[in-house]
Amino acid sequence: MYRSVGIQRDLDRFRRTARGGRSDLEQFIVEGENTPPGEDVRIPEGTDKRIDLPGFEYAEKEKGVIVRGDELEEGDIVEAPDGPEDGEPGDEPGDHERSLSPEEFARRLDEELGLDLEPKGKRTKQEDVRYTDTVSNGPRSALDISTTMENGLKRAIPQGFDQEYAREMTKVGGADPQTVFRELRSDGVSVSLDWVEDNFIQEVKYDDFKDFREQNEPSDSISTPADQPPFRKDDMVFRAGDPIEEPDADVVVVNMLDTSGSMSGEKRDLSLRVLGHTARYLAGKYDNAEFVYITHDTEAQQRGEEEFGEISTGGGTVVSSAYDRAREILEDDYPWSEWNRYVFAAGDGENRGSDTEDNILPMMDSSSDDYLPANRHAYAEVQPSGSNRSADLADNIVEYFDDMEDTSAGRRRDDVAVARVESPDDITPAIETFLGGEH
Repeated sequence: MYRSVGIQRDLDRFRRTARGGRSDLEQFIVEGENTPPGEDVRIPEGTDKRIDLPGFEYAEKEKGVIVRGDELEEGDIVEAPDGPEDGEPGDEPGDHERSLSPEEFARRLDEELGLDLEPKGKRTKQEDVRYTDTVSNGPRSALDISTTMENGLKRAIPQGFDQEYAREMTKVGGADPQTVFRELRSDGVSVSLDWVEDNFIQEVKYDDFKDFREQNEPSDSISTPADQPPFRKDDMVFRAGDPIEEPDADVVVVNMLDTSGSMSGEKRDLSLRVLGHTARYLAGKYDNAEFVYITHDTEAQQRGEEEFGEISTGGGTVVSSAYDRAREILEDDYPWSEWNRYVFAAGDGENRGSDTEDNILPMMDSSSDDYLPANRHAYAEVQPSGSNRSADLADNIVEYFDDMEDTSAGRRRDDVAVARVESPDDITPAIETFLGGEH
C-alpha cells in the first residue's frame, strides 16, 4: 500500500481505533472466518477491539466495584450489582455469530469505500420472449388462451340456440332468410344470418309468423349441441415474437498464493484475507462467479478451495509458474470472449532472478504479445515486519508501469494494481486498490 509509514501511520491507526475501533465491516474483513468467497463471511459476536476502552472492573462482592473512567477515581467503591439468580447453569452454547452474504458484503463495501463496479455481460442468455404478433400455428406453450376462448365463444354462441325452432320458422309462407333472421332475433334467438341461409327449408307449413308462434315456442336452452366441440383448431391463436436476450455477467477469479518457505504465519493469513475478501466482493456483484486457486513455490499447482489455505510452505520462489498455470486454465475453461477475468496474486515480494522482468510483467502488459487478458491484474506484497531487501516484485511492477495513475487508494494503471500490506489495518485499503472502481 503506498501510504505513510512509521510513526505517523501508527498514530493515525491509534486515533482511528480510539474513536471506536474498527467499523463493523472492517471487523468482518480483519477478524471474520476465512470462509470461501461464495459463502457468507462469519464473525463471532463480541470480538475484542484493538485497545481497552474505559469500563468497570469488579472486585470481590463485599468490597463493591473498582471503577475506571472519567468521573470516578480509580479505587472508588460503588454498590456492586446483584449476581445472577440461583439455578442450574445452562449446558447449551449461545448463538453469537454474525454473518454477511457476498451480496450484502459487496453492497457494504461499495458504501464504505465508494466503489461502484458495474459487472460486464460478455455472454447473452435468453431471459424471456417479447410477443409482438399472433399466428395460427405454434407450440402449446405459446397458445393465446384469452383470444382462443374469445374466438371459440364467438363461433359457438350462434350455435347455442334452439335450432329446431329456427328451422321450423323457415316454413312460414312467403318468408325469406333475411325476414326469418330478423324474426328470430326479435324472439331473442342468437342466430346468425349465415346459419339461417344454410338451413333454410323450402317448405310452407305456416300461413304467417303469427300462425307459427301460436304453434311453437323457443326453448330456454342455449347450450352447444353435444356433438359440437367448444373450440376448433381454427379458433386457436398462438403468440409469436422475438427472444429477449440479456447479458450474462459471469466472472472467474484466479487467486494465486506464494507458498515458498518464507510465507508462513501472519504473511499467509494476511494474504488469504486480501485474496478471499476481494473475491467475495466480486461474487456479490456478478451473476455467476467461479474461482480458481493456485499455489506455487518454484512450481505451481491448482488447488481445491479448502486445500488452498492449508498447503504447507517450503522451497524457493518462481512466481511466473503460477501465471503460466493460470493461463492454461483460463484459455481452456474461461475464454476471454465469454468471461470476465480477475487475476490476483499475493506473496512477500520475493522472486527468483529475472523472472519478474522476463515473464510476469509481459503477462500484465496489454501491449505485449505475452499479455494474459484480464479485467484486472493485482499483486499484494505482504510484509508484516516491514521492508525486505530481497522483496522487489511490487517495486518492479510499479517501475515497469511508470506512467501509472497516482491515487489515494494506491498506484495503478488501467488494469494493473499493486498493494502493500504490513498489518491487518492494511487489508481493507488493499481490497480497495485491487478493485479500484469500474474497469
